[in-house]
Amino acid sequence: MGEWESSGKLKVRSGKACNHWELYREDIELMAKLGYPAYRFSIEWSRIFPEKDKVDNDALNRYREIVDLLKSMGSSR
Repeated sequence: MGEWESSGKLKVRSGKACNHWELYREDIELMAKLGYPAYRFSIEWSRIFPEKDKVDNDALNRYREIVDLLKSMGSSR
C-alpha cells in the first residue's frame, strides 16, 4: 500500500489487484495449460527492500520459487 493510500487521501483502496503474489502457482499452471511459450514479470523492489538497508529474504525466496516454477513448466525465456 502506498503512502497516499495508507494516509487516507484516496477514497478507494487498490486492494490486491489480481493477487499474483499469492496465486502465482495457479497462474503459471494455467499459462502452461494454455500453451504460453513465455511469461514476462517484474520485480517489486519494495518487497525485497522494505526498509533502507533491510533485505526481505522471504520475498527473495518467493521470486526464486516463481522462476523455478516457470523453468519447470518450460517458460524460461
